[in-house]
Amino acid sequence: MIRFSVRVKSYGSHRVPAAVRNRFLRESLIVAAKYWIQHFLPLHFTATAYQRYQYSRRGSVYNAIKAKMEMVQPWQSRKKYGPKTIPAPKPPLPWVWSGDLRTQLLSMSPEQFNIQATATSNRQKIRVPIPSPHPIPAGHKGELGKLNHEEMEIMTKIAFDHYVELMESVKEFTELQIVA
Repeated sequence: MIRFSVRVKSYGSHRVPAAVRNRFLRESLIVAAKYWIQHFLPLHFTATAYQRYQYSRRGSVYNAIKAKMEMVQPWQSRKKYGPKTIPAPKPPLPWVWSGDLRTQLLSMSPEQFNIQATATSNRQKIRVPIPSPHPIPAGHKGELGKLNHEEMEIMTKIAFDHYVELMESVKEFTELQIVA
């Protein structure tokens, strides 16, 4: 699950009600989360992800098996019908054993994720639960939603820029109402 939060001190007109500002913050955070799904989630399945996100070390036995494997049993093959084994992904990639998780997540559009944004005057945060076709070990659950510093800066900029656009559109509308 990705968790991302920003703190907005005070931006925009005080004539804009707090409820409207909070709605704009939620919308901005959702835009940033969709950007993460489209641009940063696929990076978790590349060969450089171990270094980029500082994943915890896998055991030597696990790494040896993963390097030597030629065929793997997909998670869905536990059902009565279907292929018993499929070719293993080469080269071995992080978070890819049979490829079920990668295939499921990268084939989903951002709208299919259950993005949950909350915004109050004191706290703004967003949660993106990551669905998994199979159980994930407890020690590795948070790895798939990790953000590095560069990604955090980009997402903060995207959320803030979208928030500014929304606030400026309301400000113009408020000024038009006052003039009329």
